[in-house]
Amino acid sequence: MKVIETSAISKLRALLINHKNKIDLQSINPKNIYKKILEIDNHKHKIEIKFSYVDYTDIWSNIRNIKSNYQQDFIYRVVHNALPTKDNQKRRNYSNVFPICFFCNSENETLNHLLLHCKKLRLFRKYINDFIRIEINDETFVLNELNCLLFNIPQELFPSMYAYVYSIYQISYVNNSGGLIHTLNTTFHRNRDIYLDKNNIT
Repeated sequence: MKVIETSAISKLRALLINHKNKIDLQSINPKNIYKKILEIDNHKHKIEIKFSYVDYTDIWSNIRNIKSNYQQDFIYRVVHNALPTKDNQKRRNYSNVFPICFFCNSENETLNHLLLHCKKLRLFRKYINDFIRIEINDETFVLNELNCLLFNIPQELFPSMYAYVYSIYQISYVNNSGGLIHTLNTTFHRNRDIYLDKNNIT
């Protein structure tokens, strides 16, 4: 179990004391209490500093509106680049981690690489591009850093984007003996249906 630094504990305690009258501690879980403190304190996440040109108002609002806690947490981790990609594991000093991409076995496995650049996933990206273009009736749509890494998209696109990102994440931890692209396409539609069902979208 990782121990939180004393300074971090002190900062959280100070924030809680400062804002305790503004938060109903009985009605929300600890993670949401922490999020609420950050909102009240006008805290900027690291990702907001890195991509300072992006307006995060709708991004955070759309994520909060997701009904499934698991899907909400997953997308939150995507936006913060907190998924356990091999590159992230290596930077966090995990032992016995070889940072090369699970799929192409040639480039470092970063989230950016997996979602936008891996050559082995090129046909899957084309499939998703074509699917979303039809879905929103926009031939100019292209997967990019803003829409699939930051979820800077309209909320109606969340089911498809979640399914795209989650399918790659999911398959990279499965010993897949079938055709990769066929498996990803099938997994995409299954995950999209699950998102729609969990969020009562018809």
